Amino acid sequence: MNINKTACRRLFREAVKTKNRKLKTIFSLLFIATALFVSNPITALGITEPDISFNGTGYVVHNNAAGGNSHDYGYSIITDSSGKILVTGYIRNASGNDDMAIWRYNSNGTLDTTFNGTGYVIHNNAAGGNSNDEGRSIVMDSSGRIVVAGSSNRSASGNADMAIWRYNSNGTLDTTFNGTGYVVHNNAAGGNYDDYGKSITIDSSGKIL
Repeated sequence: MNINKTACRRLFREAVKTKNRKLKTIFSLLFIATALFVSNPITALGITEPDISFNGTGYVVHNNAAGGNSHDYGYSIITDSSGKILVTGYIRNASGNDDMAIWRYNSNGTLDTTFNGTGYVIHNNAAGGNSNDEGRSIVMDSSGRIVVAGSSNRSASGNADMAIWRYNSNGTLDTTFNGTGYVVHNNAAGGNYDDYGKSITIDSSGKIL
């Protein structure tokens, strides 16, 4: 089957952007027709397949980092200068609370066990509530330290405080940061309610925003 891949890709992009139902219908019919004549319509339309050099499948999953055998979420991802992949999120522990988590993978999709001996690290109780701690955004500073923004609950039924954690490249908390490796803040707006950190960056002087 002779398929104009450039035209298909252009039509696909337009179908995604437009609210025109007719165009979306045309693309859907084109995709179905393509599937009838080729074994892999994704490849035929020029859409890249997963990179199987990554974990043999193009993807990797991980669970039970906190021992709860429950939910594990990744919310933010970066790569470092050596091509290692860092993800932050949170994990449900055996007590039913969420722990902030960082995973580090080698470029081939295997856990980097030079990071905390396991390839991942978890932290809870930053705000002293022994409840939920979540990582939402991750960045690296110029010294290779890992900085995460998120939140930590003050109690099981309490409010969330904005939290920042900083880790050394080996997966240990950087205790030169606030003496503990993390800092929390609440009541920024005066309401003494929930405070969340959902994005983080570092300026040219090393200040964290």
